[in-house]
Amino acid sequence: MKRSNTLLGLGLGLALLGSAPAVAGGKFSFPVTINPSVRWASGLLSEARNSADSVQRITITINATTTSEIGMVFFQDAAGTMAICTTQNPILLAVMKTARSDAGITAQWDVSGICTHINVDNSSTFSPKLP
Repeated sequence: MKRSNTLLGLGLGLALLGSAPAVAGGKFSFPVTINPSVRWASGLLSEARNSADSVQRITITINATTTSEIGMVFFQDAAGTMAICTTQNPILLAVMKTARSDAGITAQWDVSGICTHINVDNSSTFSPKLP
């Protein structure tokens, strides 16, 4: 009887593990998406590069002089809709500098086109850029 309970417990444990979502080796796809009405854009650098169309783009640019820095995030989706924001905020500039070549980028901006939020997500779940 004790062996039966042990096997039942082991079986139940394996069943519970099997019902949990698997994340190892996960892969996600996020094309460039722009919502002008809420001044928000997002996408993966690699997805923009690998897209079947030749329109999608995400560009992060930081220009600096000896006295100042300015950053720009530019998005263009498959429909050709464009969005851009700029910032001189040191915190947002630091976040921009963490972007790797396959990163996920999200930005929000105010009515003047000044970035108010920038998120950089470097993850193994994103597709790498193809040549």
